[in-house]
Amino acid sequence: MSFRDFSLRDWRIFAGNAVMLVCSILYGCWWYDANRTGEFILSVSPLLLLVVMTGLASMVLLIHGAFADKGRGALSLYRVLLCCLALYAALLLVGRFLLHRQLTSELLAMMLWLSGELCALLVLYEEGSVSPKKCRLLIALFALSFVVGVACYFLYARLSAPATERCGFVPIFCYGAVVLVFLLLQVF
Repeated sequence: MSFRDFSLRDWRIFAGNAVMLVCSILYGCWWYDANRTGEFILSVSPLLLLVVMTGLASMVLLIHGAFADKGRGALSLYRVLLCCLALYAALLLVGRFLLHRQLTSELLAMMLWLSGELCALLVLYEEGSVSPKKCRLLIALFALSFVVGVACYFLYARLSAPATERCGFVPIFCYGAVVLVFLLLQVF
């Protein structure tokens, strides 16, 4: 599919992923800046605000694109969102009670990312814009990057300062790389 064949839905999903890629790059820059002294220093900088704004804008575009035609596939989309919600609840319980991990917004951000990407992919697949082969590849990449991200999230609290910087950067890089692949597969 080329750009000239894109529907409004395709453009919204493409734009959502493009903004998510920008968000990942900004997040990586902010993460590097927050850890450059060798110890994590949380600061509400303009860069962090840009990360939050681009992340939210991306989710709005992805979800708006996915739900643009409410009649087609809405039930499937709600199922995906309910499954993601159940997974989030399970991870919250495991993190809090089994792993005794202080819960932070990163887990929510990872779940929002996964939910938005799965909804976007489902819609593109159902309308025939993404082939079954590309769909399987993207699902495998989503799953792999999400598992790596969750593992890093739970390991982060147990690591020392130099390792935490790398451990925190891995999911950011993985999600950005997967979004780039999604963008390329949507066009080619």
